[in-house]
Amino acid sequence: MTPEGFDTAAAEYARRLELPYFWEVMERSARALVNAYTLGGQHNLWRQAERVLAPPFSSTVDATAWSPSGWPGGRPRRSAARGC
Repeated sequence: MTPEGFDTAAAEYARRLELPYFWEVMERSARALVNAYTLGGQHNLWRQAERVLAPPFSSTVDATAWSPSGWPGGRPRRSAARGC
């Protein structure tokens, strides 16, 4: 992060602190994150992440090496054992 970017972010944070609804929004956002993280069953964030078919982002991967579907050699096969 550049010094200018840091200064911009700090100014934006200071501006948001002055908003009358800042702490209510922070509380609701934090609760939503905790609820989503601890949710059970098929809606669990980790189970949802397993079903994402997009390739992982990595700055070390040559983006031109990916096939049109986004995966080398086509889409990955789903595991029948997991029931996905």
